[in-house]
Amino acid sequence: PAAPAPAPAPAPAPAPLAGRGDRLDIFYTSKSWTPETPRNVFTPESILEMRHLEDRVRSHPGFNESCYQTRGGGGECAPFQSTADWFFDPGSGELTWDIGGTVLAMLEAGLVTRTDKYLSVRNLGSNYTRTTVYLREGVGSAFFEDLHRDLLWPADQNGEYGHVSFSWTANAEVARLEANEALIHDAGWAVGTVVVVGVLVFLKVRDPLVFLAAMSGLILAFPASYYWYYVHFQITELKVIQASALFVMLGIGADDVFLMVDAYDHAAVHLGPEATPAERMDHAYRRAGGTMLVTTVTAAVCFYSNAFSVVLIVREFGLFMGTVVLLNYAHVVTILPSAMLVSDIHLKPLWRRMKRRFCPGCYADGCCAGKGLEEEAGGEEVVKDIDSVGSIADSRADVARMSQTYRCVSISESLSSYPESSAEEDRVEQVIADPQAREVPIGGPDYASDKEDGDGVDAEAEVLPGYVVPTRGSTSSSGSSDDFSDNNDARGHANQRGQ
Repeated sequence: PAAPAPAPAPAPAPAPLAGRGDRLDIFYTSKSWTPETPRNVFTPESILEMRHLEDRVRSHPGFNESCYQTRGGGGECAPFQSTADWFFDPGSGELTWDIGGTVLAMLEAGLVTRTDKYLSVRNLGSNYTRTTVYLREGVGSAFFEDLHRDLLWPADQNGEYGHVSFSWTANAEVARLEANEALIHDAGWAVGTVVVVGVLVFLKVRDPLVFLAAMSGLILAFPASYYWYYVHFQITELKVIQASALFVMLGIGADDVFLMVDAYDHAAVHLGPEATPAERMDHAYRRAGGTMLVTTVTAAVCFYSNAFSVVLIVREFGLFMGTVVLLNYAHVVTILPSAMLVSDIHLKPLWRRMKRRFCPGCYADGCCAGKGLEEEAGGEEVVKDIDSVGSIADSRADVARMSQTYRCVSISESLSSYPESSAEEDRVEQVIADPQAREVPIGGPDYASDKEDGDGVDAEAEVLPGYVVPTRGSTSSSGSSDDFSDNNDARGHANQRGQ
């Protein structure tokens, strides 16, 4: 007899389904909702946008491989725990227009945990609602990180939905990723702030080395403060709010830079042109250092007072900001003055020597650059004695023009042998750059010791080679002493003839 047919093999047992893993919660509110003006989120427009966003989550790459599956689901992803699904017909997928009846059915089903506490039979509305998405246990959170970076964050930042606002929470990795995105966003604005402050600082100092030192001191205050924050205060995590220290630091630091530069520049006026860079810096320290110290201490005390707060993040912010303010002051009174002295003692004289060597005619700003001496002199030979200018001038304007030309020539010719020291170079540079400096002559404040009755200037005062400083009563080559007699007083007469 034939052998009996083998019994059919038993069907394989279904593979056990994994448990629930990480979860993502999406919160929805009406676009016009505020704490003062509550708005119902269950409107047709808002519900359609909620459904559209959740469909995009379902269709995102990698969702089917990571989603949570219920037992008996046939390998399909479990539905979201969402209130939006209640408002659509299961067969046609069309939105139901009985919004109130659907909300009442949700209330009877006990979905009060996905709405606010005010939902009731008398108030069929809610200020917010929540959707929960689960992943399978053991798949990790890589899908949520991709979802945050590729869908949720761009949709939120670009305002892609006009009737509903949404936010989301997930595991620690997604929260850290969201914090990093916010930090990068704020850092972009901080870069723009640094550029604007840098431009203003450069327009003020007009010196590349001083500018680099000033900006370096401002920026270095941030990482230096983080060292103290991390090593000495034992706070190992830098939160997003600490990023605002960059904006505060730029504002306070720029003020200190302006104070120090102004005090150094004004020292030449208070101490006179004979003052050395070291004397000017000493004066600047006395004038600006105390002011900056007072403002720095008061600001630091205000920030450090937050260390007594019971709120942890406020306490950490106060410690960090107080340290930033103190270190910024330390940089302004060390790095910046060093660069200013190096520039004045070494770089500026070097630059002037290079200009004299490679472009002698360009050294005197605005008087000789690009113009021939014969053109400035109106075709006449430039006269080396200032009194002879009046003999070839037809008007007061010609006298001023010829005096300017003579000043250029005399200075350019004398630069090869004069001055011998950097202090004298600074005096020459002052004369060239500012004709009004004749009010405080080259010889120092005592040079202007002429008497009120107009007896002229001190004949013993030091002058630049080639300059002739006439006294009252001196005559020009034409033999007339009345060429400049229109001046109201003898001091103005001497100053104009000296120029």
